[in-house]
Amino acid sequence: MRVAEDTGAGWQERSILDDPELAERYWEQIPVVLVDGVPHDFWRVDEHRLREALSGRRTWHAARRSGH
Repeated sequence: MRVAEDTGAGWQERSILDDPELAERYWEQIPVVLVDGVPHDFWRVDEHRLREALSGRRTWHAARRSGH
């Protein structure tokens, strides 16, 4: 969330508990971050790499184990 706020990028958090397709695809990789719909990081999100990847981009998605 901090990187999105700092870069002005839009983001959406989704829970694998709410989406069986996400659960099947990403259950071993939580948390996972997608940039432009492509997996960028999982298990541990590197803030510096994410900032670089978001340069000029406006959407990213984070899938988490819970809906919080």
